[in-house]
Amino acid sequence: MKKNNKNTKGGDVFNSSLDIGLRTLFLLVETKKTYDLQSLVYLDYFLIHSGDVIDGPESLHPASKFRAGEILVKRDLMKEGLQMLHLKQLLDVVSCEDGIYYSKNKLTSAFIKNHFRTDYSKDLAVRAKWVSKRFGKYDEKKLKQYVDKNISKWGAEFLDKTSNK
Repeated sequence: MKKNNKNTKGGDVFNSSLDIGLRTLFLLVETKKTYDLQSLVYLDYFLIHSGDVIDGPESLHPASKFRAGEILVKRDLMKEGLQMLHLKQLLDVVSCEDGIYYSKNKLTSAFIKNHFRTDYSKDLAVRAKWVSKRFGKYDEKKLKQYVDKNISKWGAEFLDKTSNK
């Protein structure tokens, strides 16, 4: 039996704005920091592709040769998901002269704890804790530098296999 991965409007739930926004809540629960949108895009990549980081845990999502491209296309979906969750008061949005930042609030942890109990959610929580510990001291500039330095490696294992034929 094929698993139905569609939402009620007929679109994919997997990697939808809602899915990405909910994963972001897992990240925010594990930190006291506020993050800008682009930093959250990077952190979400590390959350689901943690195996791409040296000494990271096994990735939650399967490797694909184009996965690094997720960083380039995920921004609008994440923004939409964060706006949706903010409207439900599940995270805070802070505007300042440096830009717009997102953070957890008093409802975030309770929402995650009370509504997400699947094995995938547990694995997601473990990875979120790891991401927070591994990258929690990085500011926006250092995160971007890390991604810029390593992005060409993410998916390169597929190129290596095809070039040896």
